[in-house]
Amino acid sequence: MAGMVAGSCWPVAVWWWAALAGLVVLSAGLRNRGALQSLALAGCMAVAGALLMSLEQQRKERFFGCSERPFRAVIVSSPVEKARTVAVDAVTISSQWPVRCYIYNKEEGRRFGIDQTLLVGQRPEAPRGAAPAHCLLRTGQWRRVATSQSQLPLLLRSRLWFLQWRQLLLQRYRALGAANDAQAVVAAMTLGDRSRLSARLRSAYAGTGAAHVLALSGLHLGMVCSLLLLVVRGRRWRPLAQGVLVVAIWAFAFLVALPASVVRAATMLSVYALLSMGRRRGLSVNVLAFTAMVMLVASPLSLFDVGFQLSFAAVFAILALMPLWDSWVSAQWLQGHRLAGWLWSLVTISVSAQVGTAPLVAYYFGQFPVCFLLTNLVAVPAVWLLLHGALLMLLLPVAAPAVLALAHGLNAFMLWLAAQPWASIGGLHPTALQVALAYVAIAAVVAALMRLQRQG
Repeated sequence: MAGMVAGSCWPVAVWWWAALAGLVVLSAGLRNRGALQSLALAGCMAVAGALLMSLEQQRKERFFGCSERPFRAVIVSSPVEKARTVAVDAVTISSQWPVRCYIYNKEEGRRFGIDQTLLVGQRPEAPRGAAPAHCLLRTGQWRRVATSQSQLPLLLRSRLWFLQWRQLLLQRYRALGAANDAQAVVAAMTLGDRSRLSARLRSAYAGTGAAHVLALSGLHLGMVCSLLLLVVRGRRWRPLAQGVLVVAIWAFAFLVALPASVVRAATMLSVYALLSMGRRRGLSVNVLAFTAMVMLVASPLSLFDVGFQLSFAAVFAILALMPLWDSWVSAQWLQGHRLAGWLWSLVTISVSAQVGTAPLVAYYFGQFPVCFLLTNLVAVPAVWLLLHGALLMLLLPVAAPAVLALAHGLNAFMLWLAAQPWASIGGLHPTALQVALAYVAIAAVVAALMRLQRQG
């Protein structure tokens, strides 16, 4: 990651390649000196990261720098109506870049659907970091064109196939009840579709520290995984069951449009499934680091994505802090008191994730939710019920009123909580240096607590 940050500042040059070759040779020559070889290998990783980032930025500049050439893009989202435009997300066919198109002709924009192809007559502006490029399209600057599925890359075809299934499920949701905030929340929590969420509701969830329940993450995938385990559990066919579990996890990830947090969780669970077949240790910081490496090699610009940063910061904090919290309470007592053990786990995981993400939340969103613990005590069980209730609702439509009533109650609670003056602290605008110093301070406090624990 440090190398990638350096590579984003300095372009690829001959000396990057020379440094990588020199460090590889040095690492091979230091095989009898473990500490020095480790430093050389770390240097190799940093230089490799810098090269990856520099090459990715060059590829981006080559695509977005050719304003005179048209490009084709496939729509991958439903149209969302704005004040003056209709917005749709698309992916360019040639370079697989995300582009957000704003159509000034609202009547035309409302007719867009997933897998339709646009031919745009001008390149959009280059995106900053991992954000999609913004392309403002007036009449005459674009037109629909026919594109055969066989002309699309395999990954994009697979993504479109799952997105079409998601559209069918969303239509089924809408057929089961009136379109309102309750239905919008169910669609966001189960299928990752947030296009119908009102700005008021988004603000309420963000201000109370519950934005993670609207944005699909490891929490949701973990619940889906636990549900699948009930189906595939069995020692006799363990390798087959783990294989089915991994396929189902990635199918769900594609179904919800592959957000960074879900890709992170799916990769971690896949690695965990492979390790469990070899009876290796389960989830750890090493698995998290390997997951980050895989995602950054596949998409280097993900490093600057807010969702990527928040997701990994939260999970790293949970893995680092949970052993400390668990040492404060006897494991035997928790096993003997199931409800108290569940509450303890929920509280410690919520606190750990909040500690890990608080500086980043303040930096990007300018606020800190004070009532996050109360929010999670209500929201997490509600999400568990809504995920299972949504499945039941699709199988038995008669259950739809009860599921939507639960979602309506959760929305009402979040709106009430967000209206309280003590719910969050706003007006926070830390600099990048202050965020880094905040993490140093957090690490120092955690290290001191762990040292006191060992001494005690």
